[in-house]
Amino acid sequence: MSTQHFFVQDVMRSEDEPRRLQKLHEENARTRWFNIRHHNSQPYLHVYDRFGPLCDLPAGDGADASSTFPTIVSFIGKSGVGKSTLVRAMLLLGSIDAQQVDTEDVSVLASNQSRMAAFKNISSAQGPLPVTRSGHVDHLADPTTFGVHLYKDEKGLCGPPSSPAGYTLFADCEGFFTGAAQTNAERLTSGRGITPAEDDAMEANLLYKAPVTANMSTQDGQGRAESYYARFLYSISDVVVFVTNEDQNITSLLMSALEWAATAVLHSVNYPSRKTLIIVRNGAIGQRQQIIDTESLERLYLDRQTVNLWKRSGILEPFVNDYNSRQDKYSKHVYDNRDLYDVLFDRTLCFCIPRVDDVEEYRDETVFTQYLGLRTLIDEASRRAVSMRSQVWMRYDVASFSQMLFAAFEHFRTSDKPFNFNQVVRINRPHPRSFLNHIANFLRLALNTTYFREIRAMIPDIIALNLVVWAMRTLHQAEDENDVSLAEQCHSAIKEFEAKYQQCGYKFANSDHCINGPVIAHQQLHLSPNNKQAYGPFVLRQVLDPNLVGVIRGKFLEHYNTVVIEDRTGRRSMGKPLPDKIKRVREAVMQKYWSHWLDMTSNTTCLACLQAVPENVLHCGHGYCVRCVRELGKPSESFESAWTFEVCSLCGRRTGDNYSHLIRGTPCCSGVRILTLDGGGIRGIIELALIQEIENKLGLGIPFRDYFDLVVGTSTGGIVGLAISMGDKDANTQTSLLTKAFKSFASTTFLHPRAGRLLDRLGLGHFVTSVVMSVGLYQALFDSNPLQAGLERFFGAHTSLFSSARTRHHQCSTRVAVVTTKEFGKRAHLITSYNRATLGSSNDFDREDDEGRGMKIWEAGLATSAAPFYLPPFKKTETGSVYFDGALHMNCPAPGAVEEVKKIWPENTPSLDVLVSLGTGIQESEVKIPKAIRIGGFAEICKTFHRQLDSENQWENFRSSGATDGIRDRLHRLNPPIDEDLQKVTLYQWQKMNQLEAMVQRQMKEPAWRARLGHVTSALLASLFYFEPDAEAPLSPTTPTPTPTSTQHGIEATEIQGTIRTRLRHDSGELSRLLHRVTGLFWTKLSASSRGISISPSVQHEPWTEILAFTTTKEQVLQFGCPFRVPVHFTEPSGTKSLLVAVRFRDSAAPVPISGFPASLQSLYAKARAWD
Repeated sequence: MSTQHFFVQDVMRSEDEPRRLQKLHEENARTRWFNIRHHNSQPYLHVYDRFGPLCDLPAGDGADASSTFPTIVSFIGKSGVGKSTLVRAMLLLGSIDAQQVDTEDVSVLASNQSRMAAFKNISSAQGPLPVTRSGHVDHLADPTTFGVHLYKDEKGLCGPPSSPAGYTLFADCEGFFTGAAQTNAERLTSGRGITPAEDDAMEANLLYKAPVTANMSTQDGQGRAESYYARFLYSISDVVVFVTNEDQNITSLLMSALEWAATAVLHSVNYPSRKTLIIVRNGAIGQRQQIIDTESLERLYLDRQTVNLWKRSGILEPFVNDYNSRQDKYSKHVYDNRDLYDVLFDRTLCFCIPRVDDVEEYRDETVFTQYLGLRTLIDEASRRAVSMRSQVWMRYDVASFSQMLFAAFEHFRTSDKPFNFNQVVRINRPHPRSFLNHIANFLRLALNTTYFREIRAMIPDIIALNLVVWAMRTLHQAEDENDVSLAEQCHSAIKEFEAKYQQCGYKFANSDHCINGPVIAHQQLHLSPNNKQAYGPFVLRQVLDPNLVGVIRGKFLEHYNTVVIEDRTGRRSMGKPLPDKIKRVREAVMQKYWSHWLDMTSNTTCLACLQAVPENVLHCGHGYCVRCVRELGKPSESFESAWTFEVCSLCGRRTGDNYSHLIRGTPCCSGVRILTLDGGGIRGIIELALIQEIENKLGLGIPFRDYFDLVVGTSTGGIVGLAISMGDKDANTQTSLLTKAFKSFASTTFLHPRAGRLLDRLGLGHFVTSVVMSVGLYQALFDSNPLQAGLERFFGAHTSLFSSARTRHHQCSTRVAVVTTKEFGKRAHLITSYNRATLGSSNDFDREDDEGRGMKIWEAGLATSAAPFYLPPFKKTETGSVYFDGALHMNCPAPGAVEEVKKIWPENTPSLDVLVSLGTGIQESEVKIPKAIRIGGFAEICKTFHRQLDSENQWENFRSSGATDGIRDRLHRLNPPIDEDLQKVTLYQWQKMNQLEAMVQRQMKEPAWRARLGHVTSALLASLFYFEPDAEAPLSPTTPTPTPTSTQHGIEATEIQGTIRTRLRHDSGELSRLLHRVTGLFWTKLSASSRGISISPSVQHEPWTEILAFTTTKEQVLQFGCPFRVPVHFTEPSGTKSLLVAVRFRDSAAPVPISGFPASLQSLYAKARAWD
């Protein structure tokens, strides 16, 4: 027996034994991707956790998911035509080296004595394969597959060496025209005597279930399901394989296939026809011949239709009429069937798979050859699709494809409007990472204003000015006008603008501009706002000066000379110009265009330098990067490391009538202080009670947020974090006010379940609500509207998280982030009040350039607290993004917060001063979600959510293995046990909040807890002190260069001088209270030099040296209100030890390290130089 025989028999075999058939369907249930079911005549979309795990790369294989590009091949057709058989064959061909198979016997298979064993090994590598049609007599009239199943081909797509890695996903769709018939998959996998809700709960990989609310034209249940499959699969597929076995009915079948495609095309835009349609004649009956060749089949199926197919279709005729009406040229109209195929598909091919019994000679070999030919055809079409997409924006990797799939699921479920791929993928969304990216983004903003003629002079002037700023910052000398590096930057930026941001200037007959752009997404298809279409090349809407780079070069030399030529002598300065002069020149040039800046703001580009992301936003909406704040702001008279703005350096608008805009920065040599807050529903009251206890012990009377540089919260901890960091709508952060508001949020949100007053009257409460949810009336136990209303009232309905100063005239200096998840809870995501140093480098963070699409504070609170089953997911209307509770990923956000520090400050990352992690109470066991309520389509998410609620275990894992030795002594965890009489406090039992609050207040009086609070407060108070290197004096008298060491008499001498300062306001009550608790400052040397070294008692250090200037400075501060600045001069001859500067409090047994210490002199040098 030949290998081809084994292969064909294995592919086409029909199982007839009921038990084995049931087992096959149960195993195949793991491959479900999505389906439509009906509950009480309402169609529901069920989505399963299939795509993500299927595309996950094996650990250690060295591949990068970001450079892997999947294609989808969908098999569709009438029930019973062998779609699953073909998918099975294609998968098996991908698992074996089919090209090496010949007609001779294969000794390996013969020696195994079992072809089943050989193919079982192949199948096991693939995972579950499609179940082919049942051979049981009772199942002959029943369809096989239910919904859409997804399979991954083990054979990668082979292309040119430079092409990206790719692979194929096969989607096996249930048969059409089955009516209400139950499929074998449903019959054999559904439990007997159980409800649909219980059936949902048993589906371990069910991600979610939601009603299909789109008004599909087809009224019957199965037709609505088929319409959804059509719209979705056509939109996301690269190759569509239409399978048929009825030659006599081919006209009506092909008409159905075209209707299927037209239904989808009507509901998607900006994704021109790039799909290949392969019509497969699979085992048709009645043709006693070897095979029908491709050309003959195309004539039979495509060319011999005597009537125009759309004339007989109620779907196709309106589609063709609408399509023709949207074409500017008659030559592009649909006149015959071939035209219609060309509109719906890029290529249309035909292929024949004969019935084995109809082949007269070499049956198995012939059929195998045809299978292989079909596989080759699919591979070629897939490679063609990847090649086409690689030239435009549609070359999506796994992560971006996953986001697009999620958006498509939701869009087709809820909307009848077209699915706009440009809006979903958003290729022209700015994610600037480099100087040239920022220049390109500036061009986008400038050329999208209404002042195009006036803006022509502004563009080269501003770009040239910021090239000068770049030269000053990097000490780059412009020796001649042909400076190559600067010119290349400009040329590259212009090319990026043209490719990514330039809009099409084509005008339709009614003067509407084409909205299909940019050029990389245009594909010679013009689209009007009312969906008219015309074909033609991309037309530049804004034509830039061809000599723009030359004009920029001239302006650069002009501004450069203005900066470097001395005003008194008229000669070029030999040193770096004074900062004040650079500032004057910059502001003079920028404010020439003040009126243009008014409508030009960006959340991703600092428009004052075009070199970094903005971090601080003024009331006018203009954001400044950290360096521009230092260069353009005025040093604050009230705080150290702080600056003020009286007016905006860009638009000239005042920041306020009676005050300046204060921006507090992070000192260059300080460490970082982190607060993290766990999730836990109403038990968040425990965190607020702990904060109140810590504040009472600190006793300085400053906002709690001022003790921290970064606050990260999850779920209810996210809401608490937002409240203490951002304050209410009046920027009030008093803990007592926040506690009152939190109790209000919780009680109004969880007072009534969504099933309403009827359940309260019945006295059955949440249990009956779960039953009501099981029949699909509700998807969450509680309505989120009360929580939303409370958050809006508290934070303000329009207050931005990133740029709160727009509405509050106040800048929050403490960075805050909340943890949430996207894509059904599968991908972690951070929503933040700050920018990372580099945007667009990861999928867990994004920033909208347009403030109108940015997150409001209340929206961030809803997004992080959308607990599965308890509250519905939060959908951001402007972007379409859907968010789930952050606890699905990280209920204890401490590990993520430590990693986030490296992303905020990737260069010279600050050491950790202190991390305070607040929990929501330890219970003997977390409340498990009852089986009766594991419904609503969130079964898997609910299980993950409740599994993640054990944040104490997450903390212990982090402390024992995730945290390095250098930071372990800086970690502080406060998570009190919940009293026995309060055990098993659920997330929604708001009536217990007062008891939990009183419990914390009582426990914190116990000696053990008082000691732990003492350690926390000592660390926080000590971190208010930091070292600031002198700006004027040289860092080392023997070191004229940035190198921190030099040799003198054979000894390597290293020294640094500066002052010890505090983060508190000068001449303030809080500063006086702090200093009254301090007895002295000290320093010593540790035996190791690594940054972040442990400071446990076991570490050897030299005797403490008292800093004697502290006493004098303290007296001057308390008596005369002088700034607190203690001069210090450190030396470390060996270069191998670290310095430790510490403060001693009256109530502490030993000195406590100040911010940023211990640290090596080398690291202090690096941070000081980076600051210059």
